[in-house]
Amino acid sequence: MGFTPRVGSIPSSSTMFHINDVRSILRPLSADPRAPASAKAARARSAWTYQPGEGLPALIEALEEKLLRENRIRVRTGSRVMVTAGANMAFMHVILATLDPGDEVILPLPYCFNHEMAVTRASGRPVGVPTDDRYQLRPEALESAITPRTKAIVTITPNNPTGAVFTEEALRDVNEICRRHGIYHIADEVYEYFTYGGTRHFSPGSISGSNDYTQGRVSRRCQSQEPQGLNGKAPEPLR
Repeated sequence: MGFTPRVGSIPSSSTMFHINDVRSILRPLSADPRAPASAKAARARSAWTYQPGEGLPALIEALEEKLLRENRIRVRTGSRVMVTAGANMAFMHVILATLDPGDEVILPLPYCFNHEMAVTRASGRPVGVPTDDRYQLRPEALESAITPRTKAIVTITPNNPTGAVFTEEALRDVNEICRRHGIYHIADEVYEYFTYGGTRHFSPGSISGSNDYTQGRVSRRCQSQEPQGLNGKAPEPLR
């Protein structure tokens, strides 16, 4: 299991190469008490210029701590954190890094339309699989939908558009199915704080040994999205 060849074709950023070269000069210079004020000012200004593409180091560290504290995901054991301009951008990155044209992604119905849109834009084929009468996952139906072109199963819980919170047991079943078939479990947890009463959210990325085949996007705190209308129709195949 690996990423699509398009990932390997992306060259390193020459802009960041030169910026990092300048920082390597400014950093020790600005730390020297004998350094001129202009050098220290330049070092301070560098914080407002181009930063690492994966996100500010301090922010990534804070997210790693959050994932461990709230989601029980130990990032440094193999996972990676990347900061994006919104959760939809994160999902698009995952899809572009995973799919080749014609590959399939399984979406439990009703699905979040952004997921279908991302798969389609990557020249993939969304495959809708019905949930039960309470909008809960049917792991056996998801597994039956897997073909040689399947690259991932997507789960989003708490769910958009239904609001259903998938059970830990079902999410573990899906994770095991993905492990067994050598495909990815893309766990969308953008609404993780939208739980009420005694209902608890579970992160599939916390399952021991799941780092190699579990990808997730986690919550954008202080942001919300109105539920979309129900879409109970299976996605049309690409023509």
